[in-house]
Amino acid sequence: MAEPDPAVLRQRLVAHLRRAGTLTDPPVERALLTVPRELFVAPVAARHGLQAVYRDRAIVTKRDALGRPTSSSSQPRIMTAMLQQLQVRPGQRVLEVGAGSGYNAALLATLVGPGGLVVSVELDQEVARSAQAALARGGYPVQVATADGRWGWAAQAPFDRIIVTASSDDIPQAWFDQLVEGGRLVLPLRFSRRWFLPQAVVALQRTPVGLESVAMVPGAFMALRRLPATGRAPGAAACRANRWRPETGAAARGALRGAARRLLQPLLLVVLYGLTAPLAWLPGLGELRVVVSYADQPQPSAGLRLRRDEATIFLTWHRRRGRSRHAR
Repeated sequence: MAEPDPAVLRQRLVAHLRRAGTLTDPPVERALLTVPRELFVAPVAARHGLQAVYRDRAIVTKRDALGRPTSSSSQPRIMTAMLQQLQVRPGQRVLEVGAGSGYNAALLATLVGPGGLVVSVELDQEVARSAQAALARGGYPVQVATADGRWGWAAQAPFDRIIVTASSDDIPQAWFDQLVEGGRLVLPLRFSRRWFLPQAVVALQRTPVGLESVAMVPGAFMALRRLPATGRAPGAAACRANRWRPETGAAARGALRGAARRLLQPLLLVVLYGLTAPLAWLPGLGELRVVVSYADQPQPSAGLRLRRDEATIFLTWHRRRGRSRHAR
């Protein structure tokens, strides 16, 4: 039996993503209709056919000696959600941390157009070479560099957008430093340093003094790897709520109420964010906000504080009032 036309399969995938409510942005839709995914997962296409390539599933492209996935082409649904969170515009400069198969970088190159720039940083040299070769075959002018993506890519900074395609429990200052003010960073953020879950894909906007979340969707990714020289001991950091100091009179009562809220917030966050999946329906109840600060910057006075190697991440829960803030 003859293989279906790849263009028809791309149309079917796009229609599926639109029905699911994931795909709403016309430029991202055009990119998905244009870029051939089979070019970047050729062994899967050869072994299982084109229909397997265009299912709404992640495709593992490399495993380690123990059979654990180390690189993949992400599920189109979450890839689409992340690209829409990123809000890429023609002519922008984009840094991708984690090249994977190269498919996402090709989508980014399509979105920025001939006047833009896409740099993809990949730790695994073999994966980087494979992605670069596939991008070159497709005529996508993406620069793939073999390096630890936690350091960003200072040689061509600053960037208007940074997207990270593996989960991280820290937000390195290099990403903040290499992002223009008002620019966006999208990454799968792990809220725990010990457990793989909970995590969510968070879009952060750079302000003069840090990063603040502007959007969040459910999603889980394999962990971002790092060079051994930049590693840390497991469990080296802990998460705790902000402390408060006793005061007198009305100030003391206000401080007590604030302390009670701060003590209750971690419990609420644990209950509501114990798993990633509930994020799909939590926007109807409220929203989790993420604020990121660094050592030389002012820090929020409230929220669950997650101390990391480089960043301090603050989580606050806000009840939603009315419908106007439902879509962000």
